[in-house]
Amino acid sequence: MSGVKTFALFLLSLSTAVSTFSQDDLPFYPGGTYREEILPPDSLLGVPLGHRPARYDEVIRYITVLADQSPRVSLVATGATHEGRTLYYLLISSEANLARIEEVRETVARLADPRGVSAEEASSLSEDTPAVVWLGYGIHGDELSSVDAALQVAYQLAAGTDEATMKLLDGLVVCIDPIQNPDGRERFLSQMEQWAGVVPSDDRLSIHHTGVWPYGRGNHYLFDLNRDWIMLVHPESRARVGAITHWNPQLVVDSHEMGAYDTYLFSPPREPINTNIGSNLRRWLSVFAADHAKAFDRYGWSYYTREWNDQWYPGYGSAWGQYLGAVGILYEQAGVDGSLIKKPDGTTMRYRETVHHHVVSSLANLTTAAERRADLLHDFASLKRSMLRKRSNDPAVFYLVPGENRTRIHRLIEVLLAQGIRVSATDREARVSNLHDTRGNQHSSVQLPAGTFVVSLDQPAGILAKAILEFDPRMITSFLEEERKSLEKKGRSRMYDVSAWSLPMAYDITAYWSADRSDVSAAAVDSLSEPAGSVHGGRPAYGFLFDCRDDRAPHALSMLLAGGFRVRSAREPFRIAGRSYGRGAVLLRLSENPDTLYQAVERVADAAGITIHSLNTALSTEGPDLGGNDFVLLREPRIALI
Repeated sequence: MSGVKTFALFLLSLSTAVSTFSQDDLPFYPGGTYREEILPPDSLLGVPLGHRPARYDEVIRYITVLADQSPRVSLVATGATHEGRTLYYLLISSEANLARIEEVRETVARLADPRGVSAEEASSLSEDTPAVVWLGYGIHGDELSSVDAALQVAYQLAAGTDEATMKLLDGLVVCIDPIQNPDGRERFLSQMEQWAGVVPSDDRLSIHHTGVWPYGRGNHYLFDLNRDWIMLVHPESRARVGAITHWNPQLVVDSHEMGAYDTYLFSPPREPINTNIGSNLRRWLSVFAADHAKAFDRYGWSYYTREWNDQWYPGYGSAWGQYLGAVGILYEQAGVDGSLIKKPDGTTMRYRETVHHHVVSSLANLTTAAERRADLLHDFASLKRSMLRKRSNDPAVFYLVPGENRTRIHRLIEVLLAQGIRVSATDREARVSNLHDTRGNQHSSVQLPAGTFVVSLDQPAGILAKAILEFDPRMITSFLEEERKSLEKKGRSRMYDVSAWSLPMAYDITAYWSADRSDVSAAAVDSLSEPAGSVHGGRPAYGFLFDCRDDRAPHALSMLLAGGFRVRSAREPFRIAGRSYGRGAVLLRLSENPDTLYQAVERVADAAGITIHSLNTALSTEGPDLGGNDFVLLREPRIALI
């Protein structure tokens, strides 16, 4: 069956539904037929889907049931949240595709790395391989409707027997991340339960709809996970990014909610759009949007594109996947906080309708991806191949130079490796020409030390590496003109929020880029081992000392303070026993501490991964002596949250 015919069937079923039902009881998938042995979400929730938001335990119970009952579904655990909730995604496709799923994954991985595949072979593989789609729901815990929509989309794919659904299963491997921020969602739902009345309020300003701080948008630490895609600070982000890079999807969807009085927004975005996102991906956004609009038009639903969401920062969910070659799509549904909202125009939006919008959006995008599967894969492979060619004057390589804070640069390298970015390291000093530093200065040549990390951009993740490492990305002139007008006439920026992010600068790393390809000798880095801690010098006559210029030192300091030991900190740099120390170096005098100090220092050095030096003298060869007033007694901090 042709893709056009499949999409026509999908739209015809929608048209029939709209003419038969009211908005409140429209079926999620009109005319659908299902395998009877596979339970729909309603049967497990005990109420119709969309009657109320599903809790985390209900979501996990249902997707586990689907995986048990449907041969089209596999359930994959990826990690756990700060509060210990397990994170899962569903892997859904036809039984034939799942029977060879590792072969499919490896084929897509070959398309993602064109160095081992000719253009002709890539074209042939694109014709015979399912496209991979990643659907992400509920990254903000107080944006409720998409998580419930995920259950219905999963059921449709797991149990549907109609021709259009079978076409999706044959042409796609669909990964559904049903609840990206369970800690935030549970916190918010508990508030909604606490503030709800027997008769739900439709007033957007009621406490049932506003909640109270700390709300539910962020995770356990109240961090906005939709800003963490390139930083990977939190376990939810690391788990999600690891799964996505494992599958190399061609479509990534990130599903959200927005203000209650709004309608529905989907991609494409407006400027500023990061210039690392090529014109071909922008063209695909218009293709998906056209089919998305047709699906909504069948219901007479309102929607819009390109109004306020920009795509400048690469750390949004709808943006990050594009730097890996996927089409990245954002959904924003007017939220009703799990109940209903009366709008200024007198209409009432109910929770079930918000869920329905996301279901139709997901199925419309899946249908477009299935119809155009071969073209998506072909363009995906072509984009990856284009990274082997560079534009003149563009960066070809980044050099990240280790300094005194080794932990800081190691953390940055770990973040790059976790996103599939390939890194190598030099084993000897090397002089490199034509370098640019983070302040925009040009250097004819620089002597780089052994251990310098090298990130060449002629690699499959080269676009992502450039986007998150470059020091000064430039917006197009036409947007800057719009921005100036907005600032001068309206007093507000056109920018959505994040405008700066360069990771070398964020980590305070000495870094350079060059337009010339690297010719220095460097070996691939697959992982970085944690340093082993130790105490040098045995039992001392005077005390112990360690430098605080590495990020591991504050961890050691906090353990010592928590253990009740008396700790001093240097106000000025100094040199003693052949070693130099900076401001903030930590001193423990034997005379001020109990006899258990040596054993405690050994434990702390091992736990923190630092080197602690034993001292037999207080006499410095440079700077203040250790018995003087430049070594300040520290107190364990007590933190107040106000």
